[in-house]
Amino acid sequence: LKLPIEYTFFEMAKLYLKSRGNKRWLVRTGGVSSSMRQEDNMVIHRRGTAAKPVLILVHSLWLSHEMFQTLIQRYKHAFDIYAFDVYGHGESNDCPIGVTDLNAIAQQVLHQLDDCGVDKSHFLGQSMGADIVLRIALAMPHRVESMVLIGGSCGPTAPERLAPMNDWIAGLTDTGFLAKDRKKARDILLGESTRSSEDSVALVEWVDKELEYVTPSVIPVMHCVFARGGVCRELSELEIPSLVITGVEDKARDIAHGQQLATSLNGSQFVQIESCGHSPILEQFETCADELSTFWNRSLVATHV
Repeated sequence: LKLPIEYTFFEMAKLYLKSRGNKRWLVRTGGVSSSMRQEDNMVIHRRGTAAKPVLILVHSLWLSHEMFQTLIQRYKHAFDIYAFDVYGHGESNDCPIGVTDLNAIAQQVLHQLDDCGVDKSHFLGQSMGADIVLRIALAMPHRVESMVLIGGSCGPTAPERLAPMNDWIAGLTDTGFLAKDRKKARDILLGESTRSSEDSVALVEWVDKELEYVTPSVIPVMHCVFARGGVCRELSELEIPSLVITGVEDKARDIAHGQQLATSLNGSQFVQIESCGHSPILEQFETCADELSTFWNRSLVATHV
């Protein structure tokens, strides 16, 4: 296992544990963990209230289900929550051979929900998570009660942006995730207002710490996200209640991306969040929560969020 010199002892230990390839997936419920040995599954963290509507959470590239902790605390009494760690992130193992695009990851999410006995669900995806949720909806629209898509895009990566991204991936293949890569990722995840605000110091430090845990196992998933195909035209056939949220300072997927996504979805709502970038659920949680509660109250009809 090739290790960059800049990695700390903790990072080296984490890389070693991942390299052992422990093929196991967990459904974590509250403080109790149940495990099932099965090849090539992602880890699911289950929180919330049984017998409530099911909410599926899928996180951003480079982070994990941990980015949803505040949201989970806010809505755990209204939903039975399943939060995924996508391959190469959090507690999940590396991408299996053959998983080469977001469609394959979306199919894996559906497969694992089948194993958990989950049929219809509400979905919330942030960035990469939103891209995965879109592909779940296209594959199995009858299983999606509603969608919240934050920092998502239905278009492909623009050619002029794809080349430098591929160069970045090529460099990571040789070196792993170094300090300069963590800074680049942080500047993508968080807007300028967040990075420069004294009120957001704790959040910026938390993101920096999370990015220290990123290992080369994330590289195949980066490729899946950067090389994604467009699905805008196909979305017009869906009839699913949808909320699209975009940060005004988002440089990775700007307002035009959000507007294109919202326009492609019949009857969707489009919300712009001020003073944040690519991660509104982290940067402006209370504003997001107001929008989420209003949207879910409509989607759940009789259920008060």
